[in-house]
Amino acid sequence: MILVGHSLGGYLAANYALRYPEHVQHLVLVCPAGVPKAPEDWERRWLGDKWSVRGQMFKVFMWGWEKGFTPGGLIRALGPWGQNLVYKYVANRFSHHGEGLSQREIDAFKEYFYSIAALPGSGEYALRHLLAPGAWAHAPLEERLHELRVPVTFIYGKHDWMRPEYAVRLCERLRAERSPSAPNDLSVEIIEDAGHFVFLDQPELFDKALTNVVRPYLTSDRERRQAAAYVAAGTDVHVAAEAMVAAQGSGQVAATATALQQAPTATSWGFAASGVTEHMPVTPDDAGGGTNPSPTSGPGKGKKG
Repeated sequence: MILVGHSLGGYLAANYALRYPEHVQHLVLVCPAGVPKAPEDWERRWLGDKWSVRGQMFKVFMWGWEKGFTPGGLIRALGPWGQNLVYKYVANRFSHHGEGLSQREIDAFKEYFYSIAALPGSGEYALRHLLAPGAWAHAPLEERLHELRVPVTFIYGKHDWMRPEYAVRLCERLRAERSPSAPNDLSVEIIEDAGHFVFLDQPELFDKALTNVVRPYLTSDRERRQAAAYVAAGTDVHVAAEAMVAAQGSGQVAATATALQQAPTATSWGFAASGVTEHMPVTPDDAGGGTNPSPTSGPGKGKKG
């Protein structure tokens, strides 16, 4: 199977592939948690002045984390204020990247996220056993993924708080140990104008990045050609319905249409002995072979925050 995991699910998917590599054809880690080793001074960076308000809040947070308190537990304890907290977070979070979700979509996500948080806790109590505060893994993937012989692809939003440069660094190290075993193996896809929920911020670009990973495993040449043509085709920007209605009402339809044509892009990073090299977008001519396009001669540009 092709195993895809997002955020903490990416960390869990990687652990599954490490334990059962015979079950996994290709591992796709989308904005995964737990990739880098925690810097030795990460607590000092977060704490700052230990007597400041931030420093005292950090100490309370650390204490709560070690005692097993969770974000879900806090939301449940706050009652109706917890619901308001979730609603404000969702409304703020999904209006920053891409063109934003429609109000109907945002309302649905408010209910979805709160419904999850409001239920009695279960798996959330395992968090502190997997991650330290700051989402640093107790067993980081960069120290363990060299054991994996399954092809792996990373996908990030450019504005993801899970920083893609750690995946770039990891893939560089893995390339020094072994050659890629499949198309898109040891590659990092960075999607413009997207954050941690890249599949919501830029759904079509994410779909195309995933299709590009899947297409070498399709069973027929026809399916591979269709997948390659889809990946190479123009991309529609994800635009909330309200944005188009507002543009029509204000006479800005032409300007909005121009903005739609300026679609964000996905950047594919491959790795060579000299460092990181940028790959050109896939074209239909690549349909049968299932290989990455030829790299340009540009220097390493993969470290994007």
